[in-house]
Amino acid sequence: MAAFIYYLSQWSSDWGGELDLFDCKPENIPATGELADSVLAAPCNMTSIVPRSNRLVVMQAPTVHRIRRVDQLAGTHIRQSISGFLSAATLPDEART
Repeated sequence: MAAFIYYLSQWSSDWGGELDLFDCKPENIPATGELADSVLAAPCNMTSIVPRSNRLVVMQAPTVHRIRRVDQLAGTHIRQSISGFLSAATLPDEART
């Protein structure tokens, strides 16, 4: 199974809203109260992806991730995206090869 996010709107890296992907398994995240604090305390690497118009990000599911807060500098700009999941079980047999 895979998850995806496709960014639609024009965006500046100064406005926040990055997608952070953590290279660790959910069972390796310590239970320290708030999930965000637990993920940051986990022994794993993080990759940060800046939203850009027409950018497609595909990741294996489940992937530990978070979306950072959009900064006030974004003003009236809206971080628009489409996200979902892909599963081989939903594809026709000829598309699985």
